[in-house]
Amino acid sequence: MNIAVIVAGGSGTRMGNGDRPKQFLPLAGRPILIHTAERFLRHAKIDGVVIGIPPAWLQYTQELLARYFPGEEIGAVPGGATRHETLTRLVEEAKKRFALGETDVLVTHDAVRPFLTERMISENIEAARRYGAAGTYIPATDTIVCSQNGEELSGMPDRAGMYQAQTPQSFRLGDYENVVSELSEDELLQVTDACKLFFLRNRPVRMVEGEITNLKITHPLDYRIAQMLAE
Repeated sequence: MNIAVIVAGGSGTRMGNGDRPKQFLPLAGRPILIHTAERFLRHAKIDGVVIGIPPAWLQYTQELLARYFPGEEIGAVPGGATRHETLTRLVEEAKKRFALGETDVLVTHDAVRPFLTERMISENIEAARRYGAAGTYIPATDTIVCSQNGEELSGMPDRAGMYQAQTPQSFRLGDYENVVSELSEDELLQVTDACKLFFLRNRPVRMVEGEITNLKITHPLDYRIAQMLAE
């Protein structure tokens, strides 16, 4: 099976909207989260979807899913305090809901990236099945610099080898559980995306080509761009 797990546990403070998390903001007449979930539900190779949501918004999300996707294989669970904790809860729910085995694939994605394509999903599934883990990336177009103190440059790597990470990020369930079991609590606290789990243990992560339009809606400008794309 191939199950999409959508991370929607953030509060959206950088967006500046005080009344609701950014994943519930309207986009072309529907919440951003609904657009994202639909991309997976309409994909021929996806068998189900689970969403990790802020606990205070769980009932609201369940009502939205019932309204937009009646009878579909989709559910929501309360997210955790960190991204990794939310991912852990999503994986456990997916295992229980869909009776997953070690070779089944989980496709993780940000709720506020509603413009992913069918190709990205397909290539993530294929790469995860073949290599164990995969992520979506685009080449860096700006010069990348490093700074240890935020005030002075400490490094300037060659842009030719630099990429920006997007989602989906995908993995076989068995490979994921093996890697997690090998990591310490301190290492798990470093995790900001699923692929870093594999990177920390020198496991291969296959690169899938992303797209500039697969933007993450984080700031007000992103939201305005997303509205133009949706139109």
